[in-house]
Amino acid sequence: MSRSSLLNVPDPALRGTGVSAWVPLPGAGRSFVRRDWREAFAGSGLHEEKDFFSVIGETLSKPGLGQRYRARLHLQKEGAMQTVYLKRFSGETVPARARRWLETGHWQTAAEHEVRVSIELAQEEIAVAQPLAWGSKSGGGSGRDSFVVLAAAPGQSVHEWLRRVPAEWRQANWRWKCRWVEALAALVRRFHVHGWRHRDLYLSHFFMDQREDELMFTLIDLQRIFRPRWRKERWRVKDLAQLNYSAGSQFSRAMRMRFARHYLGGGKRIGPHKSLLRKIQRKTNGIARRSRA
Repeated sequence: MSRSSLLNVPDPALRGTGVSAWVPLPGAGRSFVRRDWREAFAGSGLHEEKDFFSVIGETLSKPGLGQRYRARLHLQKEGAMQTVYLKRFSGETVPARARRWLETGHWQTAAEHEVRVSIELAQEEIAVAQPLAWGSKSGGGSGRDSFVVLAAAPGQSVHEWLRRVPAEWRQANWRWKCRWVEALAALVRRFHVHGWRHRDLYLSHFFMDQREDELMFTLIDLQRIFRPRWRKERWRVKDLAQLNYSAGSQFSRAMRMRFARHYLGGGKRIGPHKSLLRKIQRKTNGIARRSRA
C-alpha cells in the first residue's frame, strides 16, 4: 500500500501498515481502534467514538496547548496495567486543515496527521510512539474535532532524566556517554535522511530506554512533523539548533562534536560541514535570546 493511501481506505483504515487490523468504532464520525486493543479500551468504558471524545483522564497541561487536551489513561490489558496517552483537538478550522494540506499533500485533521506520520516513521524503522485509536467528527459548523490515543514510549523523558540526575550524567563513564550521544545522533540522522523535519526537536521530545547494554531513543509529539518540499535545509538547521539549545550545560563541546560527527556520517573530518555548524550555532543563539526576552 502506498503512503498516500494510508488513511484513505474506507473500511477498515490503515490496512497493511504493519500493525494489527483496525476496526471502526460505533459513531457518526470516522473513528477506529486497533483490534488487539479493543477489549482493553472497552474494559475502561471506551466502547464508542463518543466515549473517546468525552473521557477525562489524568490531565497533562503545558503552555501553548490552545484547543488541545492531553491526558494519561490507564488500561488493563492481558492482566497488566498499561499507560496510554490521549490527545484531543477541538474545532479545527478549514484554513488550518488547508495549511496542513499545503505542507503535506493530505487533507486531514491533526489526529489523522499524527497517525499517518507515526505509521510512516515506524515503517522506516524510526522509533516513535504508536497509535492505538484515532478518529474525527464534525465539531459544529465547518470545524472538525479529532482524537488520537498513543502507546506510552518505553523508558523516560530524556529532559526529565537529565534534570533529575545531572550529577549522575556528569560522573557517568565516558564510553557510556559516547554511546548515548551516538545513539541519539543515529536516530536524528535517520529521521532527517528520510526527509522528515520535526519543528519542535527539543530533548523533551525524546524518551530513552536502557536495557542492559542497549540504549534506545523514541521520538514523541509528532503533530508538527512534515516532509518539506522546499527550504529543507532551513528546517533541518532549526531542528538541530533546537536540539543543541535544549542540551544546555549538561553537554560538553566534545560531546556536541561527537554528536555532529555521527549525525554527519561518522567521519572524523568536520571541515566540510563548518558552514552547517555555523548556521546551527547562529540559530541556537537566536533561540537563547528569545528565551531570555
